[in-house]
Amino acid sequence: GRAVEPLRGHNGAINAMAYTFDSNVLASAGGDGKVFLWDTWKYRSIRNFNAHNGDVLSVDISKANEIVTSGNDGLTKRWGMDGKEINKFENLGDWAYQTVFGKDGGVVASGNWGGAVAVWNTTDAARVATLTTNPEPVQPEDASMKVAADSAAADAAGAP
Repeated sequence: GRAVEPLRGHNGAINAMAYTFDSNVLASAGGDGKVFLWDTWKYRSIRNFNAHNGDVLSVDISKANEIVTSGNDGLTKRWGMDGKEINKFENLGDWAYQTVFGKDGGVVASGNWGGAVAVWNTTDAARVATLTTNPEPVQPEDASMKVAADSAAADAAGAP
């Protein structure tokens, strides 16, 4: 496509963007720690707010027009369209790189640089699941599986 209109406001990189369900508002997440909300018909900023101490790395908008952000401060936060914080979820201990609402907006999932993924309930910010992108190796459950795994490893190594 072609550039329609520049969206000027952030002092630094724009790291992520998300539209409202009706596409009338675009949220941008900036390296300046701010989220800007843009009117997509007039190409003007509706409002902006300080979201994180450091880069805002991810932004998503639910069907209920709530915003979720994550940043290099390790935090994931939920906001109203008025820029007021609704929830702050527990710190992930590393840069929180990606965050999304669940399909119905009832949960938020966020993943950090180290591969940990947390899922929280949006109403009370309670963690409901913990996942990892770095699972432990699966251990054979019985001797026949171990023999097959050892044989496959030996074949791969070129052993007779």
